Amino acid sequence: MITEKNYNDIANDVYAVDSGKTKNPYQKGDKVANNQFQVITDPVDNLDNGMQAMAVAPIVDGEPDTSQIVIAYARVYFLSATRLCYTIR
Repeated sequence: MITEKNYNDIANDVYAVDSGKTKNPYQKGDKVANNQFQVITDPVDNLDNGMQAMAVAPIVDGEPDTSQIVIAYARVYFLSATRLCYTIR
């Protein structure tokens, strides 16, 4: 089961998708959220609108469990920021 702490860790990690903020942005296959989740699609780093997004799945028995996908995104606006996580079941 995905916990509130997992959601928080994933939401914090989504900022590492931004190639302007990190030398090695997350890519498909990378582990995030304290190595408990794996990025399962190519992350989005939209330079036009500032949105970063990634889809992750918990690692169960060494493999991503795609029956519990979480989509996390961050979108930065002038004077405000949004950080959200959604679970797809």
